[in-house]
Amino acid sequence: MSASVPPVAPARRGWLRAALIASLMVNVLVIGAVAGAALRYRAAPPDGGLGPFAGALSSEDRRAIGAVIRADRPNLRDAMRTERADRAEILAILRAEPFDAAAFGAVTDRITERSRAWIDLGNRLIVDRVAAMSVAERAAFADRLAQKLRRPHDRDRDKDRGRPRD
Repeated sequence: MSASVPPVAPARRGWLRAALIASLMVNVLVIGAVAGAALRYRAAPPDGGLGPFAGALSSEDRRAIGAVIRADRPNLRDAMRTERADRAEILAILRAEPFDAAAFGAVTDRITERSRAWIDLGNRLIVDRVAAMSVAERAAFADRLAQKLRRPHDRDRDKDRGRPRD
């Protein structure tokens, strides 16, 4: 006698599908934000998901990081082509019947890995840039970062009270 796995109840499959779609959407949003920033690198280089740290850099530091990213432009183009291909594959998987969760997971894993690579790159570039700063430059960076890290409602409260914001 062979044991069989009971079928997944339709309500549970619906929940699983919704969770997978939500996960995909989060991954696509992260990739989209990073890719969008990469496409606008001339105005503001991608921050690799390190928002306040990248935002606290001086214009000169951001330009220097942007130059490093621009030097890798062929790889950026390849990454964008790969991203478009993965999006098309995701749509095909989502529309296919029966739904292939393993294929869906494989594509979202690839997207997540690319996101991690962008974050790692951003982190390395910022660490290298901060390590090259003088004591005065690093102190100015710390002041700008402190301002970026303050909670928005604290900044608004100080503004309402007429206090300067850091």
